[in-house]
Amino acid sequence: MNLTKLALACALTSTLAACGGGGGGGSTPATDAGSVVVQPAQPSAGPVADTKALFGSLRTNLQAWSDANKDGGGLSNSTHAMKADFDSATSPLDQNLANWISVSFSGIKLYDDFIQKRSTAITIKDGESWAPMGACTLFKDAAATIAMTSSDVSSVTPKSVSCTLNGMVVEGSERKSASSNLYAHTLIGNNITLTPAASGSFAYTTQTMRFSQTYYRDQYGPYGYQPLINPTPVGSPAQGTVGYRINGDILTTLQLDGTMPAHANAAGTLVTDYETWHVKASTTAQASGINSYAVSGSISSVKDGAALGTVKLADTSFIRASVSGNRYRATEAKLDIEVATANNTASGTLSLKFETDKYGNYLQPTSTQFSGSFTNRRGENFTGVITIDVSNYKNYNSFAPQSATNFAPTNTSFKGNLKIVGRPVLAVEFAEHDTSYNTAQFNGTYNDGANVITFDGNTAAPGTTHIASATGVTVTLVDGAKLVDVYKNNSKTAQINLSTRVINYIDGTFETLN
Repeated sequence: MNLTKLALACALTSTLAACGGGGGGGSTPATDAGSVVVQPAQPSAGPVADTKALFGSLRTNLQAWSDANKDGGGLSNSTHAMKADFDSATSPLDQNLANWISVSFSGIKLYDDFIQKRSTAITIKDGESWAPMGACTLFKDAAATIAMTSSDVSSVTPKSVSCTLNGMVVEGSERKSASSNLYAHTLIGNNITLTPAASGSFAYTTQTMRFSQTYYRDQYGPYGYQPLINPTPVGSPAQGTVGYRINGDILTTLQLDGTMPAHANAAGTLVTDYETWHVKASTTAQASGINSYAVSGSISSVKDGAALGTVKLADTSFIRASVSGNRYRATEAKLDIEVATANNTASGTLSLKFETDKYGNYLQPTSTQFSGSFTNRRGENFTGVITIDVSNYKNYNSFAPQSATNFAPTNTSFKGNLKIVGRPVLAVEFAEHDTSYNTAQFNGTYNDGANVITFDGNTAAPGTTHIASATGVTVTLVDGAKLVDVYKNNSKTAQINLSTRVINYIDGTFETLN
């Protein structure tokens, strides 16, 4: 259920394709995204003429959008490719970014407090074994193979500190033992080992791991989580340096320079092989147990040997997290970003709010808004606001497969201006919301300065789309229908043969939809 990517696909494809098929949805209208020069609506030229004007507008704009997908670019660089570009380039900007920053702060603080004799703690742990932050432990050796014990506190100087990010449960990976109420699931996590280097810095090595975990379940939910077992390395280790600054006994600033290991999505699929990070983070304690992390720098992603793109974070970006003891949870983020991929660029502000699912097992953004612009190498662009909200996530069980009784409805909307080669600026607006599992309703409009076209429909079988012009021409498209009647003020003006793609008008003329 990752975010701006779904809305991007909707925004940069033909609006009349309606982004249908479940999993996207219509929040309240986005804020004003700019203006377009709108010519006065043309007076009615008669029922047939008005009907031809509707199809002329549809044909011209849809053809422009289709052409924009050709020749290595266009608005979407074949829509899906641009969606994949943005998805891959920005994938580290989910809770992964916040977790890496927090675990690095935690590990360095544990080590420094021990060395400076502010504490005799040799380990810290974030809650239960399923908690995303895992634990940090001091080790006697630089390779982090021999953990310190309580008997070592007065006589041993630690040589490294190792932390785990227990990571996220792979959605739908829960499986039950045939003979008991014992369950198991799969997690994707990371570990990071920090070794003191030059003054004020650590060298780090980190690896993505795939784990299994067992637990029990009753009518109240899962319990009795066991330690993670059967760790399997995923991809190659990554390494780099972490510089830090301490003010008194408070760690205030981190500078991460190096690579980060393979990053997986909620389905457990790797979206990067590794990432190159040059990220600075500074922390400020706020009221009511909230920490604010100011972040800036750049993150570049690589998959299958190819660069996926680079995200630059302006120094106005920040992440907020609730902190209670060693427990840490990202709550929101505002990231001012510039994204550059091989074919497309994006610039704007990405705002995220995070929530956990039913059992507190998986933390993800449930409210996302991107305000800015997407541009391809031909200069075609969308400028506006895209919003995605996930509802009922607190009752969603990410352990189990999605189903009619286990899913989190999504609302999507966008509003802005669309510029395509050969067409005037189009003012476009779209909204969609899930009405049930894999079923959604949608509505939208576009205005090219001469025509205002509205549409609405739903994806429930048979999928239906209603299209109307400002001059009163209407048509209803139903999946599977071969003949479709067109009306002007309830009087039939034409019939469309969807098999031959010919429009036959009541005055005897005809034309094709192509």
